[in-house]
Amino acid sequence: MPKKNVPQPTNPLKSFNWSKLPDAKLQGTVWSELDESKLYNNMELESIDKLFSAYQKNGVPAHDGSYEDLAPTGQKNKQKVLSMIDGRRAQTCTILLSKLKMSDVEIS
Repeated sequence: MPKKNVPQPTNPLKSFNWSKLPDAKLQGTVWSELDESKLYNNMELESIDKLFSAYQKNGVPAHDGSYEDLAPTGQKNKQKVLSMIDGRRAQTCTILLSKLKMSDVEIS
C-alpha cells in the first residue's frame, strides 16, 4: 500500500489502547476502501486536538463542556471551603457517617 498522508496533531494526543493492524490484514475490508483525503476534510481535526490532547494548556478549563458551563455566571464563582483534613480522610468520614443512620444532633 502507498504511504498515507496523515495530518499530524499540533500537540501530542492521548494514546489508544489498541494495536495497529498490519496492511496485509486490511485487504478486502471497509478500511482498504476508505478515501483518506475526503475523510480528513470532513473531520474536525482542531476539535480532536483540543479534546484528546495529552496535556491541557493553562487557558483551557478542565470542565470544558460540562454541567458547570450551564450554570448562570453568578453561581460559577462559589466560595472555596477551607478543610482541616485531607480529601481522602473527609471522604472516609462521610462514608462512615452515612452508614451510621443517625441525625447530626445524635452524632454530636
